[in-house]
Amino acid sequence: MFYYTNYFDKVMLLRYYSYDFLSGFTNTVIRDVIPILPGEKNILKYASNYILIAIRLIFPVEVLWKSPSRGMIFFPLQLIINYIFVRYIPVVSHYIKNRKTLPDVIQKESRRITHIHIYIFSFFLVGVLFEPDFGSVFRHSMNLMPFVLYLSFSASYKNFNHSTMVNQGVKV
Repeated sequence: MFYYTNYFDKVMLLRYYSYDFLSGFTNTVIRDVIPILPGEKNILKYASNYILIAIRLIFPVEVLWKSPSRGMIFFPLQLIINYIFVRYIPVVSHYIKNRKTLPDVIQKESRRITHIHIYIFSFFLVGVLFEPDFGSVFRHSMNLMPFVLYLSFSASYKNFNHSTMVNQGVKV
């Protein structure tokens, strides 16, 4: 729908213009791996860059050599967020599949956990699209910390019965 409008051009060139603007101010700019030039409408390049930037944000190894002072904090913190997020995938998928049959006591907590999980995932997807540098990613990911801490200290994972999932044919 947006392919034939100028909006798509502006979104595709966000990284191009942010690199030109921010390259003199910061050394942690996130640059497209496959360059997209102004006037070029290539959805395949755009999608490829999106996936590559997502991988670079999930495993931000390059921050360790671009800015070691930020990397020492951001890299382990991102790995902890990734671990907690991935750890809850089976729990959330179980909650979603069985939301009608869960007891009322668990339903409220399951909705909360599911909403937090979806929020963290959508926050990450929007960050992949709009964040110009790793410093911004780090600053904005601090907004996730209350939710990540809630997940890490939540009893939902600790009390989650993995044997019920194994009995249903889901490998844990």
